[in-house]
Amino acid sequence: MDDRLYPKDEYVPPPVTEISADAFHIVKCARVDSREATGRIVKHLWIIFVLLPVVLGILFAILK
Repeated sequence: MDDRLYPKDEYVPPPVTEISADAFHIVKCARVDSREATGRIVKHLWIIFVLLPVVLGILFAILK
């Protein structure tokens, strides 16, 4: 800060104890979106690497 505008002995900045509603919404949405994306990725990986091979194995065993 410019010392000419706020002399050091007179100006004491107020403590910031709040977060703005906009910042809170952005952080909240980012957390929710990342959790949803992670859940979708894990679900699809499970389907591809676990469920699909099991179903294909059963189908091949039946059709053999």
